[in-house]
Amino acid sequence: MPIRRLRPNEVALFRDLQLQALADAPTAFRETLEDAQARSNDEWQQTVRSLTEDAQQIHLLAEKAGIAVGMIGGIRDRQDSNLTWVTSLWVQKNQRGQGIASALLDTLLRWAHAQKKTRLRLRVTESNATAIALYRRAGFREDGGRLRIPWHPSLYVLSMSLELPAASGKSYPVH
Repeated sequence: MPIRRLRPNEVALFRDLQLQALADAPTAFRETLEDAQARSNDEWQQTVRSLTEDAQQIHLLAEKAGIAVGMIGGIRDRQDSNLTWVTSLWVQKNQRGQGIASALLDTLLRWAHAQKKTRLRLRVTESNATAIALYRRAGFREDGGRLRIPWHPSLYVLSMSLELPAASGKSYPVH
């Protein structure tokens, strides 16, 4: 299955995927569907520009028959140059269980390793056992962080981290 980078001219595609993901998994992302729907086209363009023009960030799409069915992002930490945040992992419901999420995550891990990043971090809703299991299989471990979701006060996100081997020719073990 092809996995590729988001392109600068794919603002509408990115917006559609983000809105689908928010509608499908309203507690899994950092904004609400309503907030995302209210964003202006200029804001969407700026987001895509940031994700596609900054070499320290990436947004990947998984495609089946030329149609985007999943996504994942990697965003550099502004204070720690060795840290990349894993964001926006999502696969369409009718495409789940086929290894797409694993393939997206593995591709992101390889990219981070090639960028000489030494650590990845993410936040995941603590009730999302499927996602937590995926991250654990990839080597992520809970690192003690637990935050309340502001727009869902009864829910929390867990923080998970993964230490990558030094980028000195040693390859990352893909799961």
